[in-house]
Amino acid sequence: MESELSIQAVSRRSGVASSALRYYEERGLIASQRARSGHRRYPRAALRRIAFIVYAQRIGLSLEEIGAELDDGVVTIALAEADSAEIEKRMAELAEPYRSLLGHFRHEVGHHYWDILVRDGGKLDQCRAVFGDDSQDYEAALKRHYERSAPADWAERFVSAYATSHPWEDFAETWAHYLHIVDTLETANAFGVRIAPSVDREGAHSTKLNFDPYSEGSIERIIDAWAPFVVAMNSVNRAMGRPDLYPFIIAPAVMEKLRFIHDLVRGAARNMTSLPGAKAA
Repeated sequence: MESELSIQAVSRRSGVASSALRYYEERGLIASQRARSGHRRYPRAALRRIAFIVYAQRIGLSLEEIGAELDDGVVTIALAEADSAEIEKRMAELAEPYRSLLGHFRHEVGHHYWDILVRDGGKLDQCRAVFGDDSQDYEAALKRHYERSAPADWAERFVSAYATSHPWEDFAETWAHYLHIVDTLETANAFGVRIAPSVDREGAHSTKLNFDPYSEGSIERIIDAWAPFVVAMNSVNRAMGRPDLYPFIIAPAVMEKLRFIHDLVRGAARNMTSLPGAKAA
């Protein structure tokens, strides 16, 4: 794997036009080295830095503000990102009701693992069969999304409105939700949570969270546990006059996307355990 990338490779992987990359460099937001040929060569770490710049622009930060957030290559957190009123304002402006710093990190991790597990893992065709053709122009797709917004029926096929913008974003959004679900269930399991509503005489909304979702082989078991658990969580929030903690619907098409990611993750875990000295996942 190359330790340095050409501007064309960075543009292709980040979805940012070469002209924009040059402008970012002029503004001191990213840096490159010059090869003997005079062409720019970027470190692979620049991809994460560019991802932050794109995200920060998307939530309304100016390039000056973004520059202040980037300190010697380390992404820092603005006080505004911890201010509840500012967070609520940006959530409303972007029509993204589940915005959080953790959610953003999980989303960006999805982009990172798309490179590793899908593109470099030989799963590109299978992924495209589920999420769509990622070769379409990324920058143009995002522009269309913000100009026209998501289609009215997006919830029937996508986990969020933003997931409709491009297959890369669909994958990253679904990846983030998969981590939300698995990590929340793992926490509930650690606390011995059991859902057994007294009004549920048939047990349709009951579940015992007595398994480790990180090592569970079946996505069906995970979602079967998640459905009654999230109803309980949302009901508790409503009792406190708060919005639903998880205001999303897992439609059949979304379930298949979650299945792809679950199988991708479990397959990678199995491959890791086959290495000498590795522990079972």
